[in-house]
Amino acid sequence: MYRRCVLHTVAVCALIPYAASAASNTTLEVEEVFVTSTPIERSLADIIQGASVLTGDDLRDRVQFSLGETLRGEIGVSSTFFGPVASRPIIRGQGGDRIRVLTNGVDPVDASVTSVDHQVSINPGTTERIEILRGPNTLLYGSNAVGGIVNVIDTRIATTMPEQTVSGRGDLSYGTNADLFSANAQTKGQIGPGLVLSLDGSYSDQSDYEIDGFANEEAEEEGIDGLVENSAAEVYTIGGGLSHLWEDGHIGVSGGYFNSFYGVPAAHGHEEGEEDHDDEDHDEEEHGEEEEEESIAIDLERVRFDVDGELRNLGSFLDKATFRFGYGDYDHTEFESQEVGTIFRKKAWEGRLEFVHRPVGNLEGAFGVQLRNRDFEAIGDEAFVPPTETDSLALFFVEEASFDAVTLSGGLRYETVDVASTTTNTERDFDTLSWSIGAAWQFADGVTFGLTTSQTERAPNAEELFSNGPHLATQQFEVGDLNLVKEKAWNAEANLKVVTDRFGGALNLFRTEYDDYIFERETGLEEDELPLFQYTQVEATFSGVEVETDVEVFRSEDMSVLLEGSLSYVKATDDETDSPLPRIPPLFYTVGATATVENWTARIEVEGSSSASRLAPLEEGTDSYTFVNAQVSWKPIAARDVRLTLQGRNLGNSFARPHTSFIKELTPLPGRDIRFSVGVGF
Repeated sequence: MYRRCVLHTVAVCALIPYAASAASNTTLEVEEVFVTSTPIERSLADIIQGASVLTGDDLRDRVQFSLGETLRGEIGVSSTFFGPVASRPIIRGQGGDRIRVLTNGVDPVDASVTSVDHQVSINPGTTERIEILRGPNTLLYGSNAVGGIVNVIDTRIATTMPEQTVSGRGDLSYGTNADLFSANAQTKGQIGPGLVLSLDGSYSDQSDYEIDGFANEEAEEEGIDGLVENSAAEVYTIGGGLSHLWEDGHIGVSGGYFNSFYGVPAAHGHEEGEEDHDDEDHDEEEHGEEEEEESIAIDLERVRFDVDGELRNLGSFLDKATFRFGYGDYDHTEFESQEVGTIFRKKAWEGRLEFVHRPVGNLEGAFGVQLRNRDFEAIGDEAFVPPTETDSLALFFVEEASFDAVTLSGGLRYETVDVASTTTNTERDFDTLSWSIGAAWQFADGVTFGLTTSQTERAPNAEELFSNGPHLATQQFEVGDLNLVKEKAWNAEANLKVVTDRFGGALNLFRTEYDDYIFERETGLEEDELPLFQYTQVEATFSGVEVETDVEVFRSEDMSVLLEGSLSYVKATDDETDSPLPRIPPLFYTVGATATVENWTARIEVEGSSSASRLAPLEEGTDSYTFVNAQVSWKPIAARDVRLTLQGRNLGNSFARPHTSFIKELTPLPGRDIRFSVGVGF
């Protein structure tokens, strides 16, 4: 974990995601960091919801091609890893539609929830901060956020006046493993009274990445050693925004373009005619090309527009109103050996209006409304999801009351969801009701204990209901179930947090019991020469523990040494068969030490995963692995806004397969990578 003492705080506030901050390089003294993904802003001293924040140099040191790989290794976070580009975050073993990935608090508009081979259309390199909110108390942003929220915040719409007339930052990186080149740039400036213009852009390119050994049996048979074929990628983005700010608020608009072209490793085009392989009379010419495997590549583009506004000091009862709206037009084409295969198109928008009321005695809170629309279609012979349209409307409120050392919280969310297939005129309607209550007790200075419980309901999405066809990128035949009912979860969490001058630590225990938990079960059957995966519902239980600690072992006027460690473990069981659920991350740990001497910072870290031995039926296990990472950075005395960084990742060139991946048997994690970066701010 390339960060400085990201403190995990106690989760007791119902529905309100408050976040922790990072300590400075030389001390465990906590900074005042306000979290913009909640309608009630709090400093760290008032935070009672568990979270992590990546920002500044800590974020830049973590940036990878995808959001999932950027966050992999954060406390409680793993990734789907469908190659280095298509990788979505998993939180506490929960992924897909149970994790809401947001851009500035609203949907980024992409197809990453539809399938694990689809990229999240967010470039971490041009973001200002990433907030990771774990646990059930994130329902402010949707009933499908039971697993957690990842909110990616950029600088396109300015919410405060810049201190300088013109400011900005540029970053260049080169990585040896896949011949990676990456460039990111951001700038903003005052162009008139209260007017701020922001611009950003990025470009990244890499070839197929390297590993130590053969990626899979087929690669070994073909003698392809030390390389994962079809894993190259190229991504570029451009965007900007214009904001008008005044004493009691702001209004801003922004637009952006995201383009990506990447290979899908281990995915091949459909093979036909194998049943006739032994037929001597069969026309050899007819089969020659059909039996050849076809590589899959995805060409993705998205155009997005946003509006963000805030009004403060509204009146006697209301203190603040915040409005957010995002619209996106998304299109990606799956190529099979350079021929157009399946086309995915999505147009979607999301709007939120939140009101924060003034304190009423000890009571503080917020309420609001959220609307979403999604129009999605897949075109082609191998489109596994029919055209669908989804609409949702939600009402929510959250309240919090403080009494000396005790804080009580509670909240409620009602949501109605309509999911329809536009080709079959089939429609399903769902009404969901979710609530949460919690309490926190600060029984000593810097020591807080919290308990929270909640019930959440989630409507099945279009893919779970209507899928019915081959999906070659994942090498699966996916079948939905029109009779799925809404998913209900009971959550309980206990947290202990300790923060002192030189020590920060947290212990989280959590348990979630599901009625009608929805997941893709491998049936062991085949359809159209692909393994058949069927969406089904079972009773299921998720339970786990997270531990995080940071200790400053030495401090002087110009030097400090910080030791850090974390551990995450989750156990997930299909209660009906008493068998594990598939693709649950094994125990994961990190241990690191950071030394700062004047303008130099050095860090060494060990991260690792245990072997996966709790396996679902028909699931393959994965071995344990250990990565050794190191980094040294320098900020020249004469130019403190210049930072030079040398990183080594997986220095031992370990061979590792991520158990959370659908293609873990085919595609391992990257091998050794040496990366050099230059960052310049002005």
